[in-house]
Amino acid sequence: MQNLLKKHWTWIRGMIRMENKYYPVFEVAIKLHISESTLYRWIHQKKISHIKIGSRVLFSQENIEEFLNKNTVNKID
Repeated sequence: MQNLLKKHWTWIRGMIRMENKYYPVFEVAIKLHISESTLYRWIHQKKISHIKIGSRVLFSQENIEEFLNKNTVNKID
């Protein structure tokens, strides 16, 4: 019993340490105020970094922030 509890506690601690959240296409499309088809086109054109696991396409918060930083137009003083 104690081994089982130790194993589950190790798993729970690992899950707590996972700081990155991964977002599916529909959530990122909503966040960026674009359609899913536009996001899929950007993926195909390699305009936005993503993670592919099997047929799933996911984005980390870092991927989204990197894309926004690259596409931010700064004002002229």
